[in-house]
Formats: sequence, C-alpha cells, structure tokens
Amino acid sequence: MFRLTISALFALLSLGCAPSGAQSEYAIEQAPQPAPSELPSVSSNPELVTVQKLTGLEALNTWFAEKWANEVEIKNSDTPDLGKHLVLSVKAGDKDKVAVGILLNGSYGGEGKSLRMDFFNPGKETVKVAVGLFATGDRTYYESPVIEIARGWSSHALDLNSKQWKSEKSKWQFTEAPGNVIIEQLDVLIYTAKPITLDITYVSEPEKPAPAAEPKPVQKSTEGVSQPGVSQPLPPMKDENSVLTPEQVQKLGDKLTDADRNEIRKALDKLEE
Repeated sequence: MFRLTISALFALLSLGCAPSGAQSEYAIEQAPQPAPSELPSVSSNPELVTVQKLTGLEALNTWFAEKWANEVEIKNSDTPDLGKHLVLSVKAGDKDKVAVGILLNGSYGGEGKSLRMDFFNPGKETVKVAVGLFATGDRTYYESPVIEIARGWSSHALDLNSKQWKSEKSKWQFTEAPGNVIIEQLDVLIYTAKPITLDITYVSEPEKPAPAAEPKPVQKSTEGVSQPGVSQPLPPMKDENSVLTPEQVQKLGDKLTDADRNEIRKALDKLEE
C-alpha cells in the first residue's frame, strides 16, 4: 500500500512538471518576429529610427561578389516587412568569409555623420560582419571591428572619426580613424564558411564630394596694347608738338606742283595696301 501511494504521488508530480505547449524548432524558423515599427540604434548617440521608411544603397542592383572569398548569391528584394533590401545567400566554402561590394564616390566622415547599416538575421546563430572601405586615389583600405548580428533586427552606426578602424598604416591594429576621406568602394564581409542567409535592410548613402571650384580667368592688362579688330583713337595733336604749323602746311601746299601731288597720292595708295 505504501509503495502504491508513492507511485501515485510521483505520477502526479511528473504530470505537473511537463510543459503544456512547447514550440518546435521548425515553428521558430517559420515564424520570425514581425518587423518593429521603431528600432533603437546601437550608435554612440542612440536614437529611435523607423526601419520601413529608410531606403539607401541596399536598393541598388550594382552590388557584386568579391572573387577572392566564398561564393555568395546577391538578390534585390522588396517585401512589406523589409521594404527594399539586399538578400545575401552565402554558400559553403573552404574560406572563412564572403564579401560583397559596391562602388561609391563620397564621404561618411563629415561632422556629425556616420555610416549607418541595418540588418535582419533570420537564422538562429549570430552572424559576424565587418565593413571594409577603399579610399580614392591610392585605395587605402580601412576595416571596421567585427559587428555581431544577432537573430532579428539590428542597426549599427560606424563612426569614421573614431579611432577604431584598422589599416596597413596602423599595422592592422584598430587604432585608425579614416576621417572625411572620399570612399570609392564599400565592402561588407561576412565571417562564415557555412551556408547562411543575411538581409541588409539599409545602407546610408555617402555625402557627395563638393564640386571643384572653377579657376578664375586671368585678367590681363590691356594698357598700351591694341586689341585686334578694335580701332584705337589717336591722341589729339597739340600744336607745340606738331612738326609743321597750319600756316606752314598751307604755304607748302601752295608750292606743290601737279607732279608732286601725284607722287604723294601714289605713296598714300601704297600705304593703304
């Protein structure tokens, strides 16, 4: 009788401890949380941001896969939850990363500016991402620290004025600040050798470089120089500077013969020619 009582109590305790509605792993994968209307940024100056209204570089179809990394499929998509976004389907490979890039011409390092990137990770595991920037001219390469993209939504603001980037100049230590350099290419690096999917839902556009100032035309002095096609008035002749006075000219004309006048005319015609 004692043994039967103990067995009955044990059965009741077991029933009370059993989970009533455990969710399967398949159900979690099939039903991710819906996109929140507001998402807190993880930048140095946190602020509320609206995900659906943001459209940037992720909407362009000029992204390409870097050939030195594992294979990745790039697809532009537009859905009610994510809006226009970039779908990266990573293939398994023997390298430790994949990389996608886009050509640019602008800066993220202006005062109060940053490079803003938003992601949606549909998988269970955290995805490690870094951002690479190539500066114009000598193509100096800067790389950000690794950003851990947890399951679901995340937003990140990378400050180019903060000394947390690495480059060859810093001996690949995270002590470099790219600053307001002009960027000609942006790469997104995903550190994985396994097949995963990651959505890039927003990449802010860079600030376009200021147009080069047009050189001012050189003002040349025209003092004492005759311009082509423009007749220059002769200065008035003063009597004291004249070789002959009007009276002397009159007397000389009276003394000229017809032959003299013909010679003068011929000389004037030659001068006009």
